[in-house]
Amino acid sequence: MKYRFVIEHKHQYAVKTMCRVLGLSDSGDSAWAQRTQSRREEENLKLMEAIKKIHQSSYQTYGSPRIAIGLRTRVWRAADLGRPV
Repeated sequence: MKYRFVIEHKHQYAVKTMCRVLGLSDSGDSAWAQRTQSRREEENLKLMEAIKKIHQSSYQTYGSPRIAIGLRTRVWRAADLGRPV
């Protein structure tokens, strides 16, 4: 999470300074930036997109209980994420 902050703000502040203030290594910044997304991050993005679609299709009136029902009716399960049920 700290490295994400460094990447997002490197146009405002020096990377070395941010790493020193946050207690991070300079080399960790570039390693973090080159790392591919984890499977969990990909699954979270898919889930977030499904939540946004349900929320938008309800004209932004559904809260978390209705969105959860919407996910269940769309059969959003582990199988939808590519994992065995």
